[in-house]
Amino acid sequence: MNNILSLHKSKFHNGFQIDQQQGLSLVESALDLNLHVFPIENKDELILFDIDKNKIAERFSDINTVNLQNYSPETLVFKGIYSNETNTVAIPKSVKSFHFEGGDYMPNLLSNTKQATALWDKLFYLFQTALFNQSLEKRLDFEAEIRNIYQTELKALQLESPISNLLWEISMSNSTELSLGWVYLSDCDLKLFTDFKKLESLSLIYIFNDAIANLPPNLLSLKIYGSTIESLSQINFAGLNLKNLDLEGNTIKNLSEINELPNSIEELNFGNNHINYFELTALPENLKILLLDDNQIHNTFFEGSNLKTVKPNITELFLSNNNFTVNSWLLNRILETFPNLEYLELSANKTDGVPEEFLTNNENDSCLDKIKFYLKPQINSVELSYDDIKNTINRYNKTHHIILKWQHDSLPQKVILSDIQYQFKRYLGAMPKFIIFNDGIYCDIEHDEVSVVIRTDNETKKSIVLKLYASNPSNFKSYYYAYFHKIFQLIQLNTHHSILPIGSFSDQCGIYQKFYWQIYQFDIQHKKNDILRIENKESYLMVKRVEKGYLNTISKFYKNFNEVAFVIITNKNVLIYTINSDFSIGNTQSYKSSNSKIQKETPYNLSIRNSTEKTNYIKAITNPYLGKNCLNEGHLLVDNAFGQKTAIYYNPVYFFAIKDDIHCHFQQIKTDNHNLCEPKISGKNLKISIENTKIQAKYIGKEKKRNHIDS
Repeated sequence: MNNILSLHKSKFHNGFQIDQQQGLSLVESALDLNLHVFPIENKDELILFDIDKNKIAERFSDINTVNLQNYSPETLVFKGIYSNETNTVAIPKSVKSFHFEGGDYMPNLLSNTKQATALWDKLFYLFQTALFNQSLEKRLDFEAEIRNIYQTELKALQLESPISNLLWEISMSNSTELSLGWVYLSDCDLKLFTDFKKLESLSLIYIFNDAIANLPPNLLSLKIYGSTIESLSQINFAGLNLKNLDLEGNTIKNLSEINELPNSIEELNFGNNHINYFELTALPENLKILLLDDNQIHNTFFEGSNLKTVKPNITELFLSNNNFTVNSWLLNRILETFPNLEYLELSANKTDGVPEEFLTNNENDSCLDKIKFYLKPQINSVELSYDDIKNTINRYNKTHHIILKWQHDSLPQKVILSDIQYQFKRYLGAMPKFIIFNDGIYCDIEHDEVSVVIRTDNETKKSIVLKLYASNPSNFKSYYYAYFHKIFQLIQLNTHHSILPIGSFSDQCGIYQKFYWQIYQFDIQHKKNDILRIENKESYLMVKRVEKGYLNTISKFYKNFNEVAFVIITNKNVLIYTINSDFSIGNTQSYKSSNSKIQKETPYNLSIRNSTEKTNYIKAITNPYLGKNCLNEGHLLVDNAFGQKTAIYYNPVYFFAIKDDIHCHFQQIKTDNHNLCEPKISGKNLKISIENTKIQAKYIGKEKKRNHIDS
């Protein structure tokens, strides 16, 4: 029995190629003829090729002479044949898998009129130039043009589909697998799929139509590629028990209907779309393989409602070429969210602290082992706790010691410890007595008679402890300052907070204690202008600089982060808008001073004194450590134009972005003139409005202010 036969017709060269990988349903393009391994005398003749035996089985002068009934293939491929030429070809009953790749790119279909020919030329040009679209903007422009052609121009021609007879032939056959590529399917053609009772696998690749509302009822595998589908709602999944869904290479950005996908799906491919967020809890229950590469997903994907989500069934995860900034926090979040991963791809993303070589290699395969090595190095590591080894590491503790404890209620202890284990292994890994244990690291630096212990505090679970032991206090000099600074940096990197440790010093360590208190003196002055504060595990954002006499009134000058609606940053000012209990948005707070009974309004307005202060402020409010309250950067329309020196950072709890516009999640959010102040900005007033849920701003000159308010 011949298992795989391919009917070919060469359009461009005196030869043709064969794709001998049986697992691939279609080659990417009918023009993709890089290898012409079988020369032919007449390029108009049809070649029946036996793929199993790698030889030509029969030659046909034209389509009318083709007779396949003498063969019993299980797989039949048509390539390079016009759609209307297939009407006379009968498909053998033995065929279980049928693949049709239109070799014409629709030129014969669109050659009847001058208008149709021009449309074909336009399509051909777009597909060829799209190969060189390197930027997202170019890709979006291309997809917008294709979408208009599919949905408007093509349908306006009211084309008769030449493939209808072939589809009817397939529906009557025993085929369980069908792949169609580079062929026009009309709305009527797509409706025929409901008659494909035996079909279990369907691939639709560049079918020049997005009206995919009807699917075979017994379908197990579905692939749609090269469409302009933007939402899952455009596909009818009702009643299906899919195992595999492949929607790679489309324009999907809305996954709000993801919870309507069949729970039977085990493999899901959303690669090469425009996805930035969806709720992981809505994924199909039986999902094992998830492909999200080549999208627009960033670190905040693992925050918000996804922060505590765990998907234990997923074993393979593809996240390459997104907008991630790969750091220890992200890696730990991935492994916590998907605890049973066996395969992971993260290449082509930005890194922060994590070496790029941990994300990719020449084989471009899983980086999971490397990531686990980074987070928990295996060299010189032992499965022991601090309690197991503490009696062996205190060789100098009876003489001199320094103990520093970094403690915080919301310290991401596990993340910081992983960074410490990795970074210090780079410095100390070559030492003979260096150990990475479960709770930290230990190193005996014999030549200086110094022991180093860095570990977590198992009692509080929210602290990092550095212990230095030495035979002589002067021996600390090479290590104390360096390790103090290094650990401080790692904690600051992961929390964006300047957290100073609690210190304990033995006698004769006065010089080190003096340095310690000097650092604290600097910090006391710095704290007066802290952007963020943590009180009772709650995050607060400064809305007004602390003034003399109000140092103890945190509530007046700080706002709980979950009450912050958005922050506007101009060239020299920061304007904080908060959401009130009645869903109005305000930029002021009422208060009474200690020596007056008069109610006053204080604006939430901070001055930016230099570029460094502006950078630090932006880093603080966009800090992923804030979890769901981390603000996202957006664009603010000022007088219906993008202000070059004006930026907005919005709370994703209340707002979301659509392209360059910021919108409210809730219709009841409103602005009230009584709750809004109009702060002076560069000689003009900034007026904020929310109309049809979209945030806009206007600059109002002094002479126009009265008229605007009256109107």
